[in-house]
Order: sequence, then structure tokens, then C-alpha cells
Amino acid sequence: MATTWIRFLDAHPGRLGCIGDVTVQAAWELETRAEYRPGDATVVVRVPGTAATLSDAIVHEFAHHIEFTCQDHVELRAAFLEAQGMPESADWFEGDAWDAIPSEQYAEATVEVVLGSRSLRGQTQLSDGAVDVVRSWAADN
Repeated sequence: MATTWIRFLDAHPGRLGCIGDVTVQAAWELETRAEYRPGDATVVVRVPGTAATLSDAIVHEFAHHIEFTCQDHVELRAAFLEAQGMPESADWFEGDAWDAIPSEQYAEATVEVVLGSRSLRGQTQLSDGAVDVVRSWAADN
């Protein structure tokens, strides 16, 4: 997990000043693959799992961590929504389904930025532009 954290930080050189500490815990029982608990900055990941699945899930939750620790995260939202073909007025944390929630799409785009691809694509469709928005924001370009 330390290697995943280092890869995550390496992909966010422009945001190192606002990424707070995070704790990662394993859980044998969890309804989802992983979850972020903002109250205590903890990522809980369900084990066991393949290395690829665990890395994807952890990076996805680290992306949610940034949403709560980097105040300037709101700067990327309008450009991300536009790149995804969504109205600027879309609620960042709401959607008709999990994969339609902008925050979840952002977290999946972050997985692509950090790991190069997603091992579990599911229904989440990402535009190349949305991934580029995340990459540029992470670098602070």
C-alpha cells in the first residue's frame, strides 16, 4: 500500500501542500470494495483482493480524500463536468446511479492518471478530456 501512496503523490506534484495524511485499513467484511471515511481521513478496503483491484480501489478512495483535504479541489470541477458533457450546475456528489455521480467519475479518472488504466472499468465512462483535466489539475498546470 505504501507503493500505491507514493504513486498517488507522484501523480499530484502540484497538490502536495494540501494532501493531508490518510490511514488505510483492511476489512474482511465491507459492502463495497472500499470506502473513504472523511471524519478520520481513513480509507477502508475489503480484503482479500487481487493486487490490481486493491490498487484501483485504494487510489479511487485517495481521490475522495483530496476532495476533503484540498480546498482548491473545487477549481477542477467546472472543467471536469464540461469534459464529461455534464452541465456546470450538476451536483458533484449526486447522480441517478453510482457511475453517474461526478465525484465518482473524478475518482475513476484519478485511477487512470495514477495507474495508467483501470482494472475494473464497470459502467463508468470517462472522456479523454476528463482524464486530462484531472492530470493537469494534479500537476497544477
